[in-house]
Amino acid sequence: ARVDPKDTATLAKLGKTFDLVPAGIITGKPTITTPLLVINGGRDVLSPISDLQLAANSAKESELWVLGMADHCFPEYMGQVVPDIIEWFEQY
Repeated sequence: ARVDPKDTATLAKLGKTFDLVPAGIITGKPTITTPLLVINGGRDVLSPISDLQLAANSAKESELWVLGMADHCFPEYMGQVVPDIIEWFEQY
């Protein structure tokens, strides 16, 4: 069934099934050895900024980009940020 993207309570509940923090995958300890780029919107109800920071802290080398007041996957910033993402990947 399709979920209304404005139904933030249902989206948040569904997002918990994919949460890497309670699953113990993301711990905040630097266990990821490859460079990691963590990007999301500042209004994302599925991925709290605290979880994004934990993910970034789980890599020995990382960057965390929080894109303004964007929602999940930052669709309103996609056109602007893709060149920066490509540039980041070219560094590594």
